[in-house]
Amino acid sequence: MYSRRIEPFETSLSLDLFLLRGMRRELATWLASVRVVGDVRDEIILATHEAAANAIEHARPGSEVTVRAVRDADKVIVVVTNSGGWKPPRSLEEMRGRGLILMKQVMSDLEIQAKSQSTVVRMRKDLSASAADA
Repeated sequence: MYSRRIEPFETSLSLDLFLLRGMRRELATWLASVRVVGDVRDEIILATHEAAANAIEHARPGSEVTVRAVRDADKVIVVVTNSGGWKPPRSLEEMRGRGLILMKQVMSDLEIQAKSQSTVVRMRKDLSASAADA
């Protein structure tokens, strides 16, 4: 079981998709510091990238997107928040990308909470013994 105390990951992004590259690097470094490696690390980074890209695309102009992550024992929880709207696609034809499908496939749990002034994406990745050092 993981017990070392480390600060959560947190970053804020202006509405520029180019900034996602740096966010991915910072998140990879943080995940390594909490002993999440290999394919599990890559899946968390991929899902977080997709959530942040969607948040940037749908955020209110002039606002920011916040990405937070925490390791809690045998799981990593990622929360991506923006100040903007979100609406689920009504049909497959309306879906331009496959980000939501991808996030659902690689993460253990995905929850989207759309409010009138913000959207919050919460994702959980359960860690196996091979994903982290105890």
